[in-house]
Amino acid sequence: MGTITKINKYLQEFNDSNKHFAKATLDEKNNIVNIELVEQAASDVSGMIYAKSEGKANENIRDLWEREVTGTALTISKNINNDITVKILQPTDKSKTIVEVKGGKVIKDIMK
Repeated sequence: MGTITKINKYLQEFNDSNKHFAKATLDEKNNIVNIELVEQAASDVSGMIYAKSEGKANENIRDLWEREVTGTALTISKNINNDITVKILQPTDKSKTIVEVKGGKVIKDIMK
């Protein structure tokens, strides 16, 4: 997928099918897809981040994170242009990135 139109169409489909999980938007100027977690997902992920900061991130939390958070970023990255960075924003502070993926590779993952 190369064109902005195709990417926006993909993101629209993602948003439609993930309404209660996340909202993805394309920042064309910076070649970034920003993903904001919503509702229960935002709350769950905040809890996971807190557990990690307290040294209490167990295997279940890490598995869920890998599947839901990192996995979502990887899926989107693999379905769009390799030049675009996919960022999942921290629910409580949108200026921070918790997972960053580009070209199907994880660049940043705060759980690791």
